[in-house]
Formats: sequence, C-alpha cells, structure tokens
Amino acid sequence: MVIINIGRKELVVLLGVLILFLGVGFGVAYNSEAEPSVMGHSADEISGLGGGSGGFGAFGDWTSKDSDGNNIVRDTKYKATGDGFLLISITGSNRWVKVYSGIDLSSDWTMRGIVTSAHAVEGNPRGSLTLPLREGDYMEFTTGTPDYVGWMPIGGDGVLEKQ
Repeated sequence: MVIINIGRKELVVLLGVLILFLGVGFGVAYNSEAEPSVMGHSADEISGLGGGSGGFGAFGDWTSKDSDGNNIVRDTKYKATGDGFLLISITGSNRWVKVYSGIDLSSDWTMRGIVTSAHAVEGNPRGSLTLPLREGDYMEFTTGTPDYVGWMPIGGDGVLEKQ
C-alpha cells in the first residue's frame, strides 16, 4: 500500500504552481485587442463554420426560394447542391402534403427514395415535416399546397436547384 503524505510545505508549493498555471492560462486566453475584450475566441476565429446567421454560422439562413430566386413550388423536381434541411408547414383542416426525396430523377421514387407526408386534420390543424437532404439528393412535393416551404443549408452554401 502506498501512503502519500502532503505536508504544509508541499501544499504551499502545489498551490503556488496551480495559481501560476491559472494566471498564465488567463493571460493567454484573454484577448485584450478586441473591443470589448472577451475571453476565448469569437466565432470568426474558429474555422470551418460556414456562413449564415444561426448556430455560429454552421447553418445558413432559411429561404423559400430556389437557386433562381423563385419560390419553391409543387410538381417541380429540385436538387440539393449542399447538405441541408427542407421544412414544409401546413395549417387548416384535412390538408396534407406528400414529399418524395432520393438520389435519382426517375419517376419511380418508391424504388429509389423516401416518401413522407405532413397532415393537418380536424382537431390538429397544424402539420409540418423536416426532411434532411444530402448534397446531390433530389426532392419534389406533389400533393397539397403548403403554407411554407423552406430550405436551410448546412454550411451556408447549398441551395435547391430546379431540375
């Protein structure tokens, strides 16, 4: 069995070393050139976060427009030029939207992709879905008229490109 005895002299030396490390760490971390001075790093100093205003820039801004500046509309195929999230929202009674997504422009979506839907029914008049899309995935919604269709890229640079 190992017995460790820390006397008053050793405790004083350990506390002195700890205070020295804390002081040096504080001095290095303190950015006195920024206005106002801040501890640590700003989001601009951290690389790899992309553009946009949300989540330190990791996510782009929500948009309801495609790459040409037109509204994202039904019965039109779109290709994601970067990773992101598609949001479709509906309100009212007995309304629904069906969304097809996948890796192929083929008309046979059930063999090559995902079919999902959002429903707004009596007693629950709001429905929405959020669908992640990878770069190169295709998307189309064919049924219903949503109140809002939005796209939010991850990294700030992906758009939905009309096909």
